[in-house]
Amino acid sequence: MIKIAFIGRQRSGKTTGANALKLYFLHNTTMNWEDTRVMVTSFGKKMKEEFEKFTGEKFDKKEHRKMIQLFGQLHRHYKDHIWISYVSAELLNAERKGYSHFIIDDVRQANEVEWCKKNGFILIYVDVPLTVLDGRCYDLGESFTPSHSTEMVEQFYEDAVLRIPNHGTIEEFEADVIEGVLQVIGQEVENNGD
Repeated sequence: MIKIAFIGRQRSGKTTGANALKLYFLHNTTMNWEDTRVMVTSFGKKMKEEFEKFTGEKFDKKEHRKMIQLFGQLHRHYKDHIWISYVSAELLNAERKGYSHFIIDDVRQANEVEWCKKNGFILIYVDVPLTVLDGRCYDLGESFTPSHSTEMVEQFYEDAVLRIPNHGTIEEFEADVIEGVLQVIGQEVENNGD
């Protein structure tokens, strides 16, 4: 199973990169991967589900961003690996069901990085200047707090196997992600074949 995880701040392009890879893996016939099955998930998926149960409201990034950050951190204070445990269960389920690719699109915490490394994920750091992120959030009417613990991801820069800038077009970024991942996968295949 190929496992990939994206590290990056809010609006850096993590989900865009994950979805580009999913489409590439599903539709690229030159790779000769039979039964290609790709799962894209996030540490925040279960957090959002639990938040919606707790509040009775549909999660809205503009309205609930700060609340969900607090909600997630309070749960982490109670049980440090709470959100990891959900993704870990998804990974085991995907392996049992024969998925060939597993992608996480929202790595932001130190314990998430360590779990991904321990479990053989290719870590991709999406590098975007703060001014670009601030502009993207402003354009979408979202607040951006670069000093919040979930946004201080630069500490994981060295943990990433790939560091991909995203300050051009979406098409350029998607192409860079696919090309970079294919190079890493090719190197791993070569190294495992020796």
